[in-house]
Amino acid sequence: MGRKTYSVDDLPKSIPKHLRGKAKDAAEELISEGLLIPKQTGYGLHVSLDPQRKADIDKLIKDVLNE
Repeated sequence: MGRKTYSVDDLPKSIPKHLRGKAKDAAEELISEGLLIPKQTGYGLHVSLDPQRKADIDKLIKDVLNE
């Protein structure tokens, strides 16, 4: 957690097609909440999970899955 970065442009590829339009908006919201750490690279914006916010990330995942 926190070491591997993922391209924001590639995030939609890993989720169901009917949710792909919301992926970038969700990433921006998670960056503003401090759960994702942004890193600008020469080939675009990449993000990683903030290891110091692991408990918050785990809670968010559990909350979303229990809806």
